[in-house]
Amino acid sequence: MSLQINNYQPFYVGTEPLTMTSRDEELNIHKDTLVKYEFNTTDQSGNKVMDKLSRAETMELMNSVSRQYGDNVLIQFSGDALDILQSDIKGQYSMLNEEAIRQMEEKAAKLAEYVKPAQELWRWIGNIRTDLKLQESLAGMDKSIVKSAFSIIETDLLPHDIGNMTEQQRQDLISFGMEKVRYLAGKMGDKGALFLEAMEEVAKYGMSGKADSSGKVTYDIQWGPPPGWPDDHVSTSELMQEISPEKWKTYQEMCRQAKETEGRGMNMEIYWFFRDWEKWAYQNRRKEVNEIKSRYTEWQKELSKITVKKFDNVDRTDTDSLLNSVIGQNTALDSDFLQKNMDRFVAVLSRDYEE
Repeated sequence: MSLQINNYQPFYVGTEPLTMTSRDEELNIHKDTLVKYEFNTTDQSGNKVMDKLSRAETMELMNSVSRQYGDNVLIQFSGDALDILQSDIKGQYSMLNEEAIRQMEEKAAKLAEYVKPAQELWRWIGNIRTDLKLQESLAGMDKSIVKSAFSIIETDLLPHDIGNMTEQQRQDLISFGMEKVRYLAGKMGDKGALFLEAMEEVAKYGMSGKADSSGKVTYDIQWGPPPGWPDDHVSTSELMQEISPEKWKTYQEMCRQAKETEGRGMNMEIYWFFRDWEKWAYQNRRKEVNEIKSRYTEWQKELSKITVKKFDNVDRTDTDSLLNSVIGQNTALDSDFLQKNMDRFVAVLSRDYEE
């Protein structure tokens, strides 16, 4: 996707001076000019001049305009063509920037914190798209369903200690876990399909795990962009943590101070600090930025090559039938192990689980 706006001048509104404060001097923030742009879908005569922009297009436009100016300039964006402003940053000063985007990502990432399925303590998988699918599929489900889902993740799909299991046994355990997932999805009505989709992604994360000689398993699960965003989108906060960890510490300290003082002035200082660093990174560390951006798409390509083995003709009438179907298919896991595993699952599902 490439935004086809070659001349931003028609959207220019005006320029006004900014007054420096002593705090700005202390933080080495030098912004003396405010430049305003307004992107509307129609001109003053009501003639259509452009379509509304998506979030990704809005971000591209914001970056393109901002990089035309020096470090002393602060850009203000507004207008109904900027979808992100319409839906998320209405009113007040309406500053569209990567910091605002980061805040929206964090809102999405914390969604499950406010909508906890059956008030169950949420466990993050580590990929925002998978986490949100899982949260949506489990929202409103009975507590026993929620607990059962996470028991499958912890014991079958993403265990962190497999003892003396072989790699084949570990992979078969993931396949067995997915049969329990399919059984559980059958109890979830119209939410079952989304739940199964999310858990299939978790199973692939599990298959890509690496076990060391002591049986400890590590997983490469990347957070990634929110749903609907380009796959190569990386928030500036992620870039700052990796490229300039010392600046990230400064930024966190500024956020802490802003939270304590609740002062708008401090929030603007944070904005300038964040924006200046972003421009510096794209101008001076472009190679590293591009490498970081490419990681998620490469990671996805590798995941797409992974296939989770599926047992044939599994009878999911009940848990006993499911277990017998798996045992009869020459799995690398012995029947006693599978029986104990299923017993634990049934205990959770029947609300008879002991902590």
